[in-house]
Amino acid sequence: MAQACRREAPQRPGEIAVRRGLGRIDGDRLAAGRVSNGCVHVRTLEQARDLAFHLAQGCEEPDAIAIGLTELMINAIEHGNLGIGPEQKAKLLERGLWQSSIERRLRMPEHAGKFVSVSYRRDGTSMQVRIRDRGEGFDPAPHLAFHHERRGAGHGYGIAVAGASGFETLRFIEPGNLVEVTARLEAETPRSLAPGRPGAAKRPDAHAM
Repeated sequence: MAQACRREAPQRPGEIAVRRGLGRIDGDRLAAGRVSNGCVHVRTLEQARDLAFHLAQGCEEPDAIAIGLTELMINAIEHGNLGIGPEQKAKLLERGLWQSSIERRLRMPEHAGKFVSVSYRRDGTSMQVRIRDRGEGFDPAPHLAFHHERRGAGHGYGIAVAGASGFETLRFIEPGNLVEVTARLEAETPRSLAPGRPGAAKRPDAHAM
């Protein structure tokens, strides 16, 4: 089982998972597969994308895993922590205000202490990641598959995208504010990986669906 996160969010620049003070682990060591387990706290969209990129290194399908982890973390930030509902998100996307709205909400006093906890564990053949937000949870069942009637609506695809992203398993744990995924690692994780080399993920450049 992935290591549980402590309640408080560490803020130590220099000892960071994604070069932003997200946790007490080093991003290069994490990407190279030399950190077997740990916990990181993320608050922003940029932090989520960067952490997903690092965690995906060494996976059999690193690009797909990076996209899937990005979708799940952003879903936790926008819906779980900030309370942006599907219809509200669709309107924000239509008006081009989705990202600025998230940034504005993150600055609000009521959201200042909220973060998403991401714990992970690598055992040599697979990686388990658990993502927990501070929301009340939800029913994920309607969102786990693509629905043609939602196509073009601007929302509702993030979890389905994650489910189709090469994870071995994906399950939400009641009440729905905790999701656990597993992904296969390469037979022998390289000691050093860089984008463009085999086994290295491209940095995600996707917004949540």
